[in-house]
Amino acid sequence: YDGSATVLNVISILFGEEPEQRPDRVMIKNDQVTIIDYKFGENRNEQYFRQVHNYLELIRRMGYRNVSGYLWYFELGQIEEVS
Repeated sequence: YDGSATVLNVISILFGEEPEQRPDRVMIKNDQVTIIDYKFGENRNEQYFRQVHNYLELIRRMGYRNVSGYLWYFELGQIEEVS
């Protein structure tokens, strides 16, 4: 968020025959790709973790190796890393 990365908001990830995926925010700086998915409400859900994990796998399949992902729970004021 310091302005040094290329920021892509709600973009589609297309890979082969798989359905389109749309993470909320993708930041690219050099060889580092960071994915952030925003969640609203007060519930955590295992489905959210799987969703971001899927984004990470798709980005890795595109050839990026230095990839990280996060769930940002606005209402809870928490950020959770997804590996």
